[in-house]
Amino acid sequence: MYRLVADVPSYPRFLPWCAGARILQREAEDCGTQVVLAEMNLAWGPIRYRLRTRNDNRYPESIRMKLVDGPLRELDGIWRFKPRESGGCEVKLDLSFVTGSRMMGHLVSPLIGEAMESLTDAFVEEARRRYPGGAHVD
Repeated sequence: MYRLVADVPSYPRFLPWCAGARILQREAEDCGTQVVLAEMNLAWGPIRYRLRTRNDNRYPESIRMKLVDGPLRELDGIWRFKPRESGGCEVKLDLSFVTGSRMMGHLVSPLIGEAMESLTDAFVEEARRRYPGGAHVD
């Protein structure tokens, strides 16, 4: 599951509101963390936003995301991956965001809320597609 979440360029294939995604920069740090600058283009009908995040990838434990640029004032999230004794792993996503203004909040908050509700389901479905016959995915 870690590799699936880290595969940012594949997001448009399975996240319906992701119109594009790419890695802008990738570099390793001494402590085993890979720092990735990623960009996602989000689309809901005529509404379009671009988000850039700094992702601190610590294989295989976690991926922490921090907003670099976009329509939000703050975006902070962390994916955590915990191996299960029975195989596979438990995946947890904690995500928070703050909009930049009241008007932006009215426009962006419902869209991001909708995206977050569908996000985990989309990753589960993509994991089932990529890893058929693999460990049970919940």
